Amino acid sequence: MKIAFFLLAALLVNTSLIFSESLFTLVDFIHPLFLLGIEVVLLFLFASHKFSSDFSKTKKGR
Repeated sequence: MKIAFFLLAALLVNTSLIFSESLFTLVDFIHPLFLLGIEVVLLFLFASHKFSSDFSKTKKGR
């Protein structure tokens, strides 16, 4: 649960950096495609963590 919360928080912060104009002025030296790439990696990590967590719970239930 802690890892899932951390990944969701990271996704939220990264998304706010991409879409918020006021925060974008602070990080205008970072290319938006770089932030989008980080977003994709974070989404993949979250999905794989969720899948492996559910899989291990299912495996223990047998």
